[in-house]
Amino acid sequence: MKSTLRFLRPIGRSLLRVDPERAFAPALKSGRSAEVAPKLWALSNGSTSIILPIILFFLFSSASAQQEKGESRDAEFYNNRGMVYRDKGQYDQAISDFNKALEINPRFVRAYNNRGIAYGKKGQYDQAISDYSKALGINPRFAYPYNNRGNAYWEIGQYDRAISDLNKALEINPSYAEAYNNRGMAYRDKGQYDQGISDFNKALEINPMFVQAYYNRGMAYGRKSQYDQAISDYNKALGINPRFAEAYNNRGIVHYYKGQYDQAISDYNKALEINPRFAQAYYNRGIVHYYKGQYDQAISDYNKALEMNPRFAEAYNNRGMAYRHKGQYDQAISDYNKALEINPRFVEAYNNRGIVYYYKGQYDQSISDFNKALELDPRFAEAYNNRGSAYYLKREYDKSLEDIKKAQDLGYKIPPKFLDDLRKASGKEESQKARRPTPSTLEQEKLRRGADVESELRSIKITEDTSKAYSKATEEKSAVDAFLKFHNALYKDDISTVKTHLVKRDVEKFYSIFHNDKNVLIALRDLYPPELKVLGEKREGEEVIVSVVGEFKSDKPLRFVIEEGKMKPKYSVTKNGLITMAKEEGQWKVAGFSWRW
Repeated sequence: MKSTLRFLRPIGRSLLRVDPERAFAPALKSGRSAEVAPKLWALSNGSTSIILPIILFFLFSSASAQQEKGESRDAEFYNNRGMVYRDKGQYDQAISDFNKALEINPRFVRAYNNRGIAYGKKGQYDQAISDYSKALGINPRFAYPYNNRGNAYWEIGQYDRAISDLNKALEINPSYAEAYNNRGMAYRDKGQYDQGISDFNKALEINPMFVQAYYNRGMAYGRKSQYDQAISDYNKALGINPRFAEAYNNRGIVHYYKGQYDQAISDYNKALEINPRFAQAYYNRGIVHYYKGQYDQAISDYNKALEMNPRFAEAYNNRGMAYRHKGQYDQAISDYNKALEINPRFVEAYNNRGIVYYYKGQYDQSISDFNKALELDPRFAEAYNNRGSAYYLKREYDKSLEDIKKAQDLGYKIPPKFLDDLRKASGKEESQKARRPTPSTLEQEKLRRGADVESELRSIKITEDTSKAYSKATEEKSAVDAFLKFHNALYKDDISTVKTHLVKRDVEKFYSIFHNDKNVLIALRDLYPPELKVLGEKREGEEVIVSVVGEFKSDKPLRFVIEEGKMKPKYSVTKNGLITMAKEEGQWKVAGFSWRW
């Protein structure tokens, strides 16, 4: 059964919205008044025979010009003050000023462009697009509104429209570095990484100090899994701007994908030093702690991310997974519920909540959640596998086999032995259906053992005196009988009985029997995640042979040796799972463990 940790893509950043005033600030100093005065002076030196009519004419002309001059100055004033408000993040005040500028001068192209930027900052992309379109209706050769409208289309995922507008901006201004950068982002997010990288290259040819182009090209390389090139670009961005928190965050993600967890954490730490309210950096650091098996640290980071952003659905999902690994199922379900309140189409949250219900033995709720995940994503292989596992424990083998086959067709790897057992079980089920109704679990145990065990099996139900009842039973029965109780309890949805059984006296015999039972191991691994310790090591050339012991966190320690075998320096797949090794002060230590099943 596989759960799904939700990753976020690296943060995209660019100089998408451009103020023409910022690019051509001196132009604001010239206006109609600079053209009026020379004309008046030239006409005042004309013929004396017509001087009075001319003077009267120009008195009226001068008054009209002064009025236009005043109106022009007022429009510029409101436009400029609006820009200041916008740059301070006071978008409503900015929009109010741009409105006043446009009331005075309805053909003020730059005011439409600037108001569009303010709407974009507020996330009101339809209004932004409308303003950029009005600006272009007045001046179709104005490159900036094409660039900015392309940005608005990019924000709402309309990448083809974004690319079309950015093409027009570049036809007007072939040296427009920002437009190349922005078109590169649209290509990248369409999955056309090579075209995106080509545009980032052009932006950098025009402006070799264009920090956002290095940053965005790093993202494109990361999505192509060309991690060394990605790190190189993030390094260049940070060389230009050492306070670029997002670049540290994204470089940390690349280090994570390379398995360099310590470097990843170091980068997230730097991002958080620069911006202590950087929710995504906390979130990403939590992911690394999770994969290192440091669930408390992971939960702490997710908590901080949620303090910064209480609507962070992915953080609730991932915190739920950390709680699940700690055996805190109710907290996990609560977190998945919150994630789904925020995003009712959150496929992974349905899948993960289904897994927790599965481990609680609530198979119907589990199947319901897997159904919802598959309604939203009919190609979600993990959900088919997980629902198949739930059907298997309900002994609905035909449904289980159907789901497992679908998962397999979608590329999900199914353990051959499990598939074999399932096929056999499905065949037996069909045979039994043909002969007679399927007996209950208790009846099957009676038939198999040839004895009346109903009272014995009933004694392990979840009651206040379960522990005492079970202790008494195990004093009189063999380890095999104990195992049968344990196994039956799993199928009877009595998951908490598993905890009770860990206090039995003949632990070693008990474990030796159920060790090879996959279903029991599945339940046990999440109830009591093991603490792993290195007992010893020896070397054969460059390889290290490590003996590892695991100890479950229960009332009574349950110890088992996972495996002694050849370990690679960083990790090794063993009989029971994946052990991650780390070297500290010259000694190999276990950094984390993930079960094979």
